[in-house]
Amino acid sequence: MTVLTKRLHSDFPLGLTGPFESLFTEFDSFPRAFSPTYEIVKGEDHYRVLLEVPGVKKEDIHLSLEGGYLTVTGEKKQVEENAHSSTRAYSSFKESFKLSDDIDEENVSAKLEDGVLEVTLKRATKKEKRIEIL
Repeated sequence: MTVLTKRLHSDFPLGLTGPFESLFTEFDSFPRAFSPTYEIVKGEDHYRVLLEVPGVKKEDIHLSLEGGYLTVTGEKKQVEENAHSSTRAYSSFKESFKLSDDIDEENVSAKLEDGVLEVTLKRATKKEKRIEIL
């Protein structure tokens, strides 16, 4: 989803019209895309991926583990369709993270709180394998 926005300079009233309007307004012809920022934290026995997704609902976010990648997809939907002016970004997004070989793919959890998606990936415990000499 893209939004064409019209930015009005703050020094001029919103109702400015007439032949001089184009001198004080600017059309932004580039669509704004939403892309979450993220942080990866390595703990003693886990990794945490923190993605900032303000305004994105839980039901609009999907997580998957496949082929050694954690993939997060979602959509930040437009709230107000009749906005006079907007600098907000709306779009679908997709972020993929290459997983370390020591991830326990059966032990992954996620929660969304205060606009931050936190994905916790437990690290598999490696046991020493003893080899018997014959």
